[in-house]
Order: sequence, then C-alpha cells, then structure tokens
Amino acid sequence: MIRALVLMLLVLSLTTPGPSATVCWSRYEGVEHTVSHFKGSTVEVRDLLEVSVQVAQATGAHEVSPIHILAAAVTGKAVDGQNLAKGTIGKILTEAGLLNEFTQTILDNLPGHLETSGGTIVVQQGNQPLSLSQVRISEATENLLKKANEVKELENSNSGNPNFMNNYISAEHLLLATLQTPGPIRDFLVSRLGGTSMLAKIGFDGGQVKTAKEALEKLIRQIRGNGKGSFGATDADASSHYERVEYKSEFEQGRDNEIVFTENLNKRAERGELQRVVLREKEVAEALNALAARRRNSVNIVGDVGVGRESLVYGIIQVLNAVKANPDSPLAYLVPKSLRNLQILEFDASIIQAGTKYRGTLDENVQQLMKQLKGCNGDCVLYVRDLEHLEVAGATGEGGGSGVGQQLIRELVLANGNPKLGLRIIGTTTTKGNVGFRTSTLGKFFHEVKLEAPDKEITTQILALHLQEESLAFPILSTASLESVASKAVEIMESYPSIGDRLFGSLKLIKEALLVKETMLRKQDPTKFAEYSKLKDEASDILSMVSEGKMTPEEANAIIQPKIDALKIDMGPREVVLAAVSILKGAPVANIISQSTRMKLAELEAIVRKTVIGNESLVSRLTKAIIASHMRARSGKDPRPLLTYGIFGPSGNGKSTLVKAIAEALGIPFDTIDGATATERSIIGEDSSFAMEKSKQDHLVAKVRNQPYRILYFNEANLSNPKIFELLEKILEDGKLTDRAGNTATFENTIVIIDGNVAVSELRALGISEGKEPTNEQVDIMRELAKPEAEREFPEGSVSFTPEAAEIMREALVRGMGNRPALLGRIEYIDYLGYLGPKQLEGIAELLLRDVNNSQIKDKGYPIEHSPEVTKLLADFGMQPQNRELGARPLRSMIKTVVDPVLSDIALNPRYWNEFSEFTGKIKVVIEVQNNTLVARIVDVTEKEANAAE
Repeated sequence: MIRALVLMLLVLSLTTPGPSATVCWSRYEGVEHTVSHFKGSTVEVRDLLEVSVQVAQATGAHEVSPIHILAAAVTGKAVDGQNLAKGTIGKILTEAGLLNEFTQTILDNLPGHLETSGGTIVVQQGNQPLSLSQVRISEATENLLKKANEVKELENSNSGNPNFMNNYISAEHLLLATLQTPGPIRDFLVSRLGGTSMLAKIGFDGGQVKTAKEALEKLIRQIRGNGKGSFGATDADASSHYERVEYKSEFEQGRDNEIVFTENLNKRAERGELQRVVLREKEVAEALNALAARRRNSVNIVGDVGVGRESLVYGIIQVLNAVKANPDSPLAYLVPKSLRNLQILEFDASIIQAGTKYRGTLDENVQQLMKQLKGCNGDCVLYVRDLEHLEVAGATGEGGGSGVGQQLIRELVLANGNPKLGLRIIGTTTTKGNVGFRTSTLGKFFHEVKLEAPDKEITTQILALHLQEESLAFPILSTASLESVASKAVEIMESYPSIGDRLFGSLKLIKEALLVKETMLRKQDPTKFAEYSKLKDEASDILSMVSEGKMTPEEANAIIQPKIDALKIDMGPREVVLAAVSILKGAPVANIISQSTRMKLAELEAIVRKTVIGNESLVSRLTKAIIASHMRARSGKDPRPLLTYGIFGPSGNGKSTLVKAIAEALGIPFDTIDGATATERSIIGEDSSFAMEKSKQDHLVAKVRNQPYRILYFNEANLSNPKIFELLEKILEDGKLTDRAGNTATFENTIVIIDGNVAVSELRALGISEGKEPTNEQVDIMRELAKPEAEREFPEGSVSFTPEAAEIMREALVRGMGNRPALLGRIEYIDYLGYLGPKQLEGIAELLLRDVNNSQIKDKGYPIEHSPEVTKLLADFGMQPQNRELGARPLRSMIKTVVDPVLSDIALNPRYWNEFSEFTGKIKVVIEVQNNTLVARIVDVTEKEANAAE
C-alpha cells in the first residue's frame, strides 16, 4: 500500500501528543515501527510525506529530500483525490501571490524530471517501484522535521494565548522550518517575502515587519483566520478548520489582495516602481474613453517598436492615480467618472499556462482568474503585451482545453461589453502584428488607438526625463544643461536618422556624449576629474539602492543633482556633436577628441604621398578637392554627397591605390563598387520579403545607413549595367537611396569617386600618355569638354582645340558613362590620367620590394635585398604592351614568382630551424638580374652582418 510505503520514511518515537512531547527521528527503523508511532503530525503532513515518496520515485531518487516534500505540496494529489496545492502551503503562497513562482523554483531545482497527469505523479518508465528497504529519508529531511517540531514548540511557548496549543506538526511548520534550511528554496522565500513590495502587498508597515519569517508568520495567522484554526493545530485534521482564501475586490474588502496571475500596476506606480513617463494627453483620453464605452471597450494600442506603447499605458496609470488621490486634479477631465477606481492589472499568458500540467488544467486557471475579475465589479482591466500572440497562447499546451486567447474570446462574448461581467483588456501590438490581429476573432473586440512616434517637443521632454536617471550613472549633467543637451540630440537625429529612431537614437547619442565629456574631463582637468570620480562612486551606491527598492529615483535625484550642479562641469551641445561624429564615423571617442578632422585634412596630402607613387598632380588636386568639400559652407537641406570626383583614362595607373590611401588617411570606411560585377542587390539589397528575414544587411544602402561617413569608389564605371548608372545618378542628384526593405540612406557625408576607362585614344592625341600627367591647363580643358557646348568656358590659349575635337571628346565621355550626359554633368570634378611611365613603375617596384623585405624581417627575421638593376627590369616588364593596362599587378606577380620558391626552400630546410621550430639561420635572400632575368638566391651572412641586421 502507498500509505504504508510512505510511513516507513519516519520513525517517530512520540509520547502522548502535547507541548512537552519529545520526538526522536530515525532514518533506518522498520516500517512497522514507523506506522505504529507516526501519530505526531496532521493528516495533511502525512499526505505530503506519502506523495513525496511518489515524487522521489518519479524522479529516480532513493531517498526523500525536503524538496520532494515541497514538490508534493504544490504538484501532487492525496489518496482521497484532494489537490495538495489547495492545502495550507498552497493557501499561504497564494495569499502572498507567490504560488506560481514558488512552484517554478521547486521544479527548477528538483533533481530529475517530474511528469504528472491531471495532478497525479507519473513514475517514469525504467524506474521500478522501490522496495521498502530501498527508501529512506535523507539527513536533510530528518533535520527539517526536527526543525518543524522545534517551530511547533516555540510557537506554543510564544503564543501569549492560554487557549493556543499546537498538538501536531502541521504543514505551516514545515514551511517555517524550510525558512531555516539553507538552499535555493530558502533563498527564494527570503528574497520574495522579505522585500518591501511584498510587505506592502500583504498589508503591513515595513517598520513592523522586518524579516521574511515575520511576514510568513503573519500570512499563517491570516490563513488560520479567527475560527477554530486560530488556536493552532489542535487535532490531526487542523487544516480543515483554517479559513478558505477568498479573492474579492479591494474596493469591496478594503484590502490590497492581488488577483492571481496578474500584478497590480497602479500599486506599483504608487510605490514608485514604474518608470516615469511624459504624458501624451490626446492618446490617454482616447484610450480611457474607449474603456468607458458600452461596446467594444477593450483597447489595442498600435504602433511601431520604440514609439512608446508601454509608456502610454504607464501614462494612463499615472493619470488614474493622480485623479484618485485628488478628484479636483487638472487631469480629472481625462478620466470618465465610471473609471475613477480603475485598476490596471498586468497579465502574462505564459504564467497562467505555465505548469498547468502539474496543478490542474488551463481551463481551471482561466476560470479562477475570471471569478476574481468579476469580483472587481468592473474596476479591473487586464494589460496584455503583444496581443497578436495571445490568441494562440497555450493552444498546444498539455493542461487540457483550448488556448488562453480562445478562453478570453469566450469571456468577451459572454460579457458583451458589460464591464461588471469581468473582462476588459488594454493591450499593445506592433503595426505589423496588428495586420493579422485586427481581423482575428479576438481583434474584433478591440478599439484601436494608433500611436505615432513622439514629435520633437515630446521627444525632448522624454529625453530630459531619461537624462535625470542617467545622471546617476554619469553625474555630469547639471539641471541647467538638461534641456539644451536633449534639444541638440533631437536636432541631430532629425538630420541623421541612421543613428536610430528619434527617441532611442537620441538616447544612444547622449550616452555617447556623456562618455565624450568624461574622456575630455580626464584629459583636460585631472583635479576636477578626481572630484567627479568621487561623486560617481557615491552615485553608484545610490543607484544600487534604487535598484534594490530602498530608494525611489526621485529621492536619488534629490540627493545627487545638487552635487552635480555644485561641481559645475559644463556638459552641453558640443559634446553631443562630437558623439554624433564618433557614432557616424565609427571612430573611438578618444580619437575624435585627440585628432580633429581639420588636423587630418591638413596632413592628408603628405600622408597619401607616402604610399602612392606617381600621379603627383592628381594627388594634389584630389586631396585639395576633399579638403574644400569639408570646409565649404553647405545648406542644411542639401543631401548630395560631399564630393563627386571623376577620374578617366586607361586602367592600371594607380587609381584604386590612391583612393584606398585617402580612406585610410581619413580613417573612414572604403567601399568599392565594381562596374563589371555590381548588381542591384549589392546596392539596394534583396526584395523586401527576403530582406526582412536576413539578419545581416551587407548592401550599400545598409552600410551607408550604419556609417554615413564613407568613400564610395565606383571602379570601372563604364562597364556598369544601365540599372547601376540609374542608381548612381540618383545618388548624385537626390543624395538618397531606398533599399527594398523600405530603409532610406542619405549620402550627404559620403565622398563619391568614379573612374572609367574611357577616352583613352583622345587622351593620347592630347599628349597625355606614357608617364606624362596632364598639365593643369589640359585638365581644365578636359573638364570643359565634358560640359554641354553652351556651358563651355575654355581657358585662354586653348583656341587650338577645335569644336570638332571637343565634340569627339565629349562623345567619348558620355559613351563611357552609359550614354547619360546628365550623369556626366553631375560630376563636380573631372580628372584624366594616362598610362604609368618607366620612372613611375620603378618607384612602384621599389615600394613593392621594400614591403616584401619589411614583411619577411618581421615574420622570419631575415632580410630580402635587391640590386639597383632589379627595379629597372621590373619597370621594363611593366611597360610591355601586354602589361600596360595592368599597372603594378604584373610587377607584384613577378616578384612573388621569383621569391616564393626560395622562401619555400628555407621553410623546408632543417639547417635553418632548431627542434622547437625556431628560425636560427644566418642568411639573407638576394634578388638580382642574371642574363636579363630576375633571380633570387640564399646567401649566408657573417656574424657581423647578422648582428648588424638585428
């Protein structure tokens, strides 16, 4: 028999029950001894111990631990079919609003996996029924039962009531004993019963109840009530005398009882636990009027992510509490009289369905919720996030019945708009989620309140509110600077939406600005920074108190803000601008502060010349054009690129190398759009349905949205397809592009450089050929040739260019740009290059050989040297007709072809390596010319040469 199986757990040597009884527990006595002596606990405790054996067996344990007993208290059924979760422990936890959390904590910490069906423990397959000799109580359980007996005796001695007498150990004694047993269950009870919010919830002054133990004892007294149960466990069936926990409206009962599966947000707001919000009166009034309507009186707040849907609900609660506290409040006009006592209860469908297979069906939970809502007499409204997910919530659960949404539909139909029949909902959906929800069965009961993104004024107010909270983490912002900083952030967001939406982007920007100011303060004023650091530590301690609920944000600000004002650190719009530059450029704050853009531009040409050989005139013209584009005044509404520069002529003359060098010198990203391979997808992304699913957007529009400061290099644009020319023209004319997901990027902070292999023969005819760069006069002429005839203004001395020659040149350029003269006309600067000459190729060869040498010394420790004839041979090789259009690429290939075999020989020769794979050779590699051929060989070096090399 199951009852016999459990009674073997305890050996209770017990005299006649009473206050002086002595209890002796033994873990190893026989079952017969247990049955005959186990009379010192209530029937409920015996049932718990009996079911705990089933729990232990179901989880594969061979002894009963305290957690098995507690699991039985919230998941099992007694032999007579009684649901143990409705027993004393369940009542206490339900009264505290902790039953669901406690059950989940038990299940999370229970060794093994517990399967139940309709409240009956299911022994897992493979777990054979345990014999009586196999089951015993654990040492921890033995200690728990001893403590429970001590709790009982202590309660008798401290009762102060001569009629109070515990003759039996009852379930509440087990719970009090658990509070004295170290472990995760004790930690849960201490944290949840000892908090200020719990003390307020069960109706006590925090000064009177200071510990979780006192809170639990008070809950027990409430459960025992004023009847027979108030005299203690006087008989074995004591729990049946305890008062049944009934849930009534707080307006009927005058108490703050929480409705199951919900949390009262009005009460949380009164305790200062909800975030402060800026009131949006129009939307608040619309929502409250809808809730007061006779029909269709549930509300669906619809808006995109980040527009403040949850904040609107908090604003409604703010108004309700203000009007309830002061009926003559200026906000009273927003609240209909029928809603003056309205309470908003946060509801999570996952909680009501969680664990239903352990404690009863989902239907029972919903009915329990509805019963309590009806007790509110129409003064309770459920708040549900993400309504679009509600209709299917729990529909496939194992608790039986249909989903939560289907149950609520039924209740809405039955209520027929009458709030006193129980159910009204205020919920939120995204714009996308509402498309399906509004046409669903549940959606037809809701009035839609459409919420747009806050305007500039409201956003500034919201930011100022957030900044007061941020001042606890970064105590820099004085009261006087709050509004100016918030206003500047919103202004920047209007111009640079790529940082984020107006509100969250502004918050991101200001947080970055706080870091900027902190960095500047550390570098510029160490003394004040030390004072600031001390204040920051103090603010951190206060912030911890706020997070622990020991202080409200308002109280914290009242302490910190005067000290921030006294410190007099001027944090203002300048730091916000620097932060915007840091975010948009993707550069660290320290770099932005230490080296300004002006300094980088001043040194740009010198930096580029270190890595670019030849094209001196082009380098000078291009860098000066970039400097001019940054320095010139621009209209705030001009979205076009900072600079559009065209370079035409044959390939292989170092255009790509030049553009890369400029990007590296400026410290900004560099994107190459290759005309031969570029597609629409690479510019504007996939089609909208696929683009929405892709987590990584790597097309040009997405890149510019994320980091607007970029160089866009359209390489060999003359090979592009017509669609690419069309998109390029939009960039140059409109300054913006929209991808297929609907996201728009502005190109006002980009530098666009276009190269095309066009007009080669025309350039040669003008004398711009091998190694000869065009003169400034020739460049000016070429620029004029690119314009329509009516707009040309040739410089003096250029009369030798006949109209026929000019038209031939223009036609060549238009042809190279996809037969789009308008596109050619939108390029601000046009430059021309011929092929590289021998002198330039020699310089490039020297640079390539130097790079190879530096790389090898760094990696292996031996040098690569070359004779003077090598660079001349490489230059001659680059001048051969088949290599003319390839620029430096043939030179790089020849060096690699000659050097790599020698490097491989060195890597495989054991003479140069020790047993630890460390290079020990005393050698160098020499590249030289033999019989008009480039060769490389290994040369041993003397000790003196090796030391000199090191």
